[in-house]
Amino acid sequence: MKTHARLMKLGTTLLLASSLAGCETPSKDLPVSNLKPWKPIKFDCADTKETRAQVIEHNNVYLTLKTGKKVVYGDSCPEAKPTPKTS
Repeated sequence: MKTHARLMKLGTTLLLASSLAGCETPSKDLPVSNLKPWKPIKFDCADTKETRAQVIEHNNVYLTLKTGKKVVYGDSCPEAKPTPKTS
């Protein structure tokens, strides 16, 4: 069930991000009340880099629409260093 919820959120994120692709300036015509169904998504450092990037993009778009100013946050997870293979 948890995976299904995450996939639904991810789908919503992609839909919102794709609908805003190419937008430089947030729309001032969108009332903040329209953002009620949308919320920031939390990610875990154990998630894939691609998933974290999609969640970050969703959150950036959400906060940009909410504040009316472009918001850009990055990935706060440290990059995992590859474990050396021993033979």
